[in-house]
Amino acid sequence: MGRRNELNWDCRANGCYLWSKKPKLEDLAENLHGNCSFTDIDGMTERNWNFLMVEWKTLGDGEEPSDRTIPTGQALAYKRASEAGKFLTVCLAGNPTVSPMRVTHWGWWVDGAWTGWSRTDLAEVNAAIGSWSGWAAEHYGWDSRRVLAGLSEIRSRTVSRVRELANQIEELVERLRGG
Repeated sequence: MGRRNELNWDCRANGCYLWSKKPKLEDLAENLHGNCSFTDIDGMTERNWNFLMVEWKTLGDGEEPSDRTIPTGQALAYKRASEAGKFLTVCLAGNPTVSPMRVTHWGWWVDGAWTGWSRTDLAEVNAAIGSWSGWAAEHYGWDSRRVLAGLSEIRSRTVSRVRELANQIEELVERLRGG
């Protein structure tokens, strides 16, 4: 599988990375017309002209994402990129300060459509990214409907397995109670 690309920066020794190394994009936005500004992309990879972008939104403990979690301009940019046909944007939400980070929700834009937020975890996200990566290695260009079907299939299998485990637990509890 791929290499880890952790941020190799010691804030205590070198100061805040964002202030020390991140470009001041606002200095480049002076001549953008209308209400435009630059957005940041938290992660992006490309394989055979297929692009996967990852956007992260931090949630407080117990907080649920809403339609306002993603700013309007950023959502519009991801929507339009996905309409171009080669971009899939996965938006993740949770707590990035724990190790491993806690992913609690996800949604994605594909073919200009936002799926909405649904519950997930890091294992399911990694499985979906692995599926996308394998698919992208074999496909030049993009068939986003197929990718979305693959992601839906992963979700369906996960939900089925959780239900199966819940039934097994109920049966075990019933047996332990002498029923």
